[in-house]
Amino acid sequence: MGIFAVVIVIVCVFAVMMLLAAVLSAAERRKFAKFIDSAHQRGWRETLDRRIFGSPMDEVAQSTRMRCMLEKRVGRSMVWMTWHQWQETTSSSTYRDGKWESDSSTTRYDETRYFIVLPGRMPDVAVVRRTRIGGLLRRVRGPGTGDAAFDRAFLLKSRDDGVPRGVLSSRLRKAMLARRLPPWESRNSILFTVHRDQPTLATLDSRAAAIAEIAAHLSGAR
Repeated sequence: MGIFAVVIVIVCVFAVMMLLAAVLSAAERRKFAKFIDSAHQRGWRETLDRRIFGSPMDEVAQSTRMRCMLEKRVGRSMVWMTWHQWQETTSSSTYRDGKWESDSSTTRYDETRYFIVLPGRMPDVAVVRRTRIGGLLRRVRGPGTGDAAFDRAFLLKSRDDGVPRGVLSSRLRKAMLARRLPPWESRNSILFTVHRDQPTLATLDSRAAAIAEIAAHLSGAR
């Protein structure tokens, strides 16, 4: 094969790759537009002013990784949903056949968060799921709640001097143990949950309802 033919092959391969990337990008835009349209039909709307919140919502709302920020009233609470998406590239080198060969891979990440601004003062606290082995080796880590089953399954973290045990009611603990409600965190009286995926129509409303239920438990409304 002559040099001209090699160049033609390279150009063709490059053109096919560019075309494929364009097709995939267009499909991704259509999928995103369909998701937003369906969310609107379910009562969600875009959050236009993203400078009205305190930390940690400010940092999340103004991030360059933001795909969208939606809001909806669920029961007594206004719920905000944010979706971040970004890519990270990792590189590695391997010594093979007397020379170094470089390789790189790119991974896409998604993160969805739901927020509720709580009324009144709420301690800064995070409820984190423990591993099964960790719960067996050490029954309680952190301040604990006095609920043995809950303390084996979850770790209570607090930046305050102490977290009143009454913050997590028995109903809230039972719902979390049954995996009906996800782990959550409160910071500066802002409640939020974190999900390491992108929002879908199957999860959009159910996760909003879950954080609204957590907020109701914390405010004593349930």
